[in-house]
Amino acid sequence: MGLVLHDETPADGNCFFEAVSSQLRRLNCVVKKSPQELRQEVAAFMRTNRVIQASEVIVHLDSFIYNESFDAYCSRMARDGEWADHVVVVAMARMLQIDIMIVTSSPVSGPESVIVWVVGQTAFQGDPILLGHVWESHYMSLQPIGKIQRKTT
Repeated sequence: MGLVLHDETPADGNCFFEAVSSQLRRLNCVVKKSPQELRQEVAAFMRTNRVIQASEVIVHLDSFIYNESFDAYCSRMARDGEWADHVVVVAMARMLQIDIMIVTSSPVSGPESVIVWVVGQTAFQGDPILLGHVWESHYMSLQPIGKIQRKTT
């Protein structure tokens, strides 16, 4: 499967939310959300869903937050321009109930781990949200060229 840029995402701290919004349009989702709506909704989702079922494990989102309370973290993530982190990515997938496939440029990833698959819903059957991630810098919306191969591990 090949991938190309779907939409440009500004490098303003909102790129993750811009890219997800772009993907909801690409997937022709019934509910389309602006980046600002997605940011506010995922912050509210995390406040009310601190514990989520992720595949076969239970994830306590607040156990990944250091140096501030979970409520302060959620308030910070709700602010325009605040960079999304892995906690927001997991929460977004669960909130939307759509899998997210991220092609990353992580310096520690080898050929077998450049794709990160975030489960949004157990046994999800649709096309995933496709994001590119320039390590610690920027998210972008991607468009497939050909058929998407689901990860089978």
